[in-house]
Amino acid sequence: MAGLEASSIIFPFRKMFQKAKEVYLRVAEITEVDTTQKIVYTPHGEMAYDYLVVAIGADTNFFW
Repeated sequence: MAGLEASSIIFPFRKMFQKAKEVYLRVAEITEVDTTQKIVYTPHGEMAYDYLVVAIGADTNFFW
């Protein structure tokens, strides 16, 4: 997203889904995904899901 802050990226999605029930948006590092049990693991704990959309981020490396 061209160097945008996470809060700038997530804001439009939160606005879009603000009236939707049972929709949760999380910005977190994913350490593991168990697709058979539908669980996502993060450093903050695990989350169960029905549908999962993952947007992969990146870190800029100026020293390659």
